[in-house]
Amino acid sequence: MIHFYHPDLLKRDGVSTFMCQGAAPRARPVIGCESTHKTALDLGIVTSLAILKSNDQSAVRAALPERRKPSGFAAVDDVAAVPLTSENGRREYQRFLAAEPPRAMALSPDGKNWAWNAGEFDAVVKALTRCAQRSNQTCELYAVDDDVVWTPN
Repeated sequence: MIHFYHPDLLKRDGVSTFMCQGAAPRARPVIGCESTHKTALDLGIVTSLAILKSNDQSAVRAALPERRKPSGFAAVDDVAAVPLTSENGRREYQRFLAAEPPRAMALSPDGKNWAWNAGEFDAVVKALTRCAQRSNQTCELYAVDDDVVWTPN
């Protein structure tokens, strides 16, 4: 996977292109991958470095779920506080914590089912959908990125 960033917006040691081989752990930041001194413009991926605005930006943003505010219930890394009923669920939560944002963890109301997703812009929707499919219940978000957003009923 190669990641191109606008050279005026992100650089590490003068480089804005990074190539990840797939062997690195998912939690590794992209800018920790192999740097490449060629930009997307140099490689012909883009034809201009001009930053443009899209007329449908507000429609796209409206389609995305609203970002939940931290609830203060627990620290995101407090595995013991997660209201899950199994050790397997707690192990999965630890895997969630090791994943790179964007990430979301959803739980069923009875704490028997869960699902998480990471690395995709729609991680929240995917985690909630998968949890509901597994549990046949409406699931709630427990954590999004580095925040616990869940509150006890």
